Amino acid sequence: MAKVGSVILTDLVWTWFLRQLSLVRSADIPGWVWVVLLWALMAFPAASIRGTHYEEGTVIGLARGAVEEGYWLSPHLYGVRFVERPVLLSWLAAGVGKLSGGVTVWSARIPHLLFLLAGGLMVFNLVLPHARKAPAVFGALCWFACPMVAQKFVTAEPDVTLSVLLFGAFFIWWKGVVSGHVSMLRWLSIAILLAAAGLTKGPQPIAYFTLGVGAYLIVKRRWGDISGFVFSNAVAGLAVAAWYWAVVNPGDVEGWMIHSRLSEEYRR
Repeated sequence: MAKVGSVILTDLVWTWFLRQLSLVRSADIPGWVWVVLLWALMAFPAASIRGTHYEEGTVIGLARGAVEEGYWLSPHLYGVRFVERPVLLSWLAAGVGKLSGGVTVWSARIPHLLFLLAGGLMVFNLVLPHARKAPAVFGALCWFACPMVAQKFVTAEPDVTLSVLLFGAFFIWWKGVVSGHVSMLRWLSIAILLAAAGLTKGPQPIAYFTLGVGAYLIVKRRWGDISGFVFSNAVAGLAVAAWYWAVVNPGDVEGWMIHSRLSEEYRR
C-alpha cells in the first residue's frame, strides 16, 4: 500500500513539474532575463558565505589603502608601496567602499560579479543572431561554467575583469565589422576598454586584442580600419604609460621588468 502511495505521489509531482515547465516554456521570457537568472543563481548565496581566497585579500587591502589612507594613484598594501602594476579592480572596490561607508568583501565582489554578468550578456548577444534563444543562453552558461571562470566566480580577482574588458573591446569591434563599418566612435570605445584593461594588470594583456585583430585586418586587407586600429591602441598605450609615469620612483623600472617577465633576474 505504501509503495502504491509513493508511486501516486511521484506521478503527481512529476505531472505538476511538467505543467510548470510547460508554462515557463510557453511564456515569452527574453533570453537576457534567463542569463541574469543563471548568473544570480550561481552568484548567490555563494558570494556571501565564501571567505576571501586567492588574491582577493590583496584586492581588498589595496582598496582599503586608497579609502582609509588616501593612496589612490600610487597603491599601498597595508602601508607598503605596491606599484608593480595598476590595480583597476581595487580602485573600483575602493569607489564602492567610499559610497557604502567602508571597504568590505562585498565592495570588491560587486564590481567583479557585474563584470561576470557583462561577459555573459555579451556572449548571449553574439550567439543570438546565429541561433535560437536557447543556444544563446547556453552560450552564456558556458561562460559562467567555464572551469577557468567558475573557480573564481565569486572571487574578486583581476583576471575576470581583464578578460571581460578585452572581450568587450572585441565585441564592439566585431559588431562594427558585421555591420560593415567600424566607426571612429567604436574605435574610441575600444580605446577606453583597452586602456581599462591595461590599468587592470599592466600593458601586456592588451596584446591579445592588438595581435588578434591586427592579424585579421592584414589577412582580410581591411586597410581602411588601420587608422582606427592604431588610434585605439595608441590612446590605450598612452593612458597606461601615464600611470607608470605618474608613480615612477628610482628603481621601479627594474621591478616592472621583473613583473613583466622581461628581466634576466626573473628567469633565474
